Amino acid sequence: MTAIQVRWLGLVPYRRGLELQEQAARGLRERPQAHEMLFVLQHPPVITLGRHAGREDVLVDDATLVRRGIDVVRTERGGQATVHAPGQVVVYPILHLLRRRLGPARLVELLEAAMIDTCRTFGVAAARLPPHPGVWVAARDGRPARKLGAIGLRISSGVSMHGIALNVNNDLSLYSAIVPCGLQELGTTSLREELGRDVDLGAVEHALAWAVQTELEAGEEARRTPPSARPAGGPFPRRGAAG
Repeated sequence: MTAIQVRWLGLVPYRRGLELQEQAARGLRERPQAHEMLFVLQHPPVITLGRHAGREDVLVDDATLVRRGIDVVRTERGGQATVHAPGQVVVYPILHLLRRRLGPARLVELLEAAMIDTCRTFGVAAARLPPHPGVWVAARDGRPARKLGAIGLRISSGVSMHGIALNVNNDLSLYSAIVPCGLQELGTTSLREELGRDVDLGAVEHALAWAVQTELEAGEEARRTPPSARPAGGPFPRRGAAG
């Protein structure tokens, strides 16, 4: 397996980030031995609409969006509406899933686990909240469950695009412009919101990139392990699953 190259891109307009993903994915499809990529970046304020989103998921008019400097982009990823903004860490894994013999559902589990591990590193307990994708802080003290990390993927010819977004220091008021992931009854949060202080964004970027690579390596090792040597309960335990 060729090494995954990590590219630290800083603040990149969403449409430019999409171009970079498409170029990398095309290279993997055309040259199977090309390097897989992890793009680590932030975006200026943007609302993205996944395949299952409609304009009704955006709660403000176009004039308000222009005034607030928020772009709107329809994408081919899964899911509904979400927001990207500075202070949120975005990771796009461009992976050759056929070469890895890795299914989309398993990739979602690995990426969720990477976000959960990263949140734990910074002192926030996050977990899955089936059947909703992403990672969440559990309901408590009269507050609903709150989404901390989002996930949305597109798989084309066995190559993954799009990925995960972890809220760190970003402006959560932007979520008032949408129905986040189609869920009106649940909240949104960030590491800063949960900890009551700013968090070192660069440290989170490096921790999340490392966690993604570690989870992928663990998944690869589990795939190579003979069934007789695997722990009881199957090769792929759901780490950090919500109970």
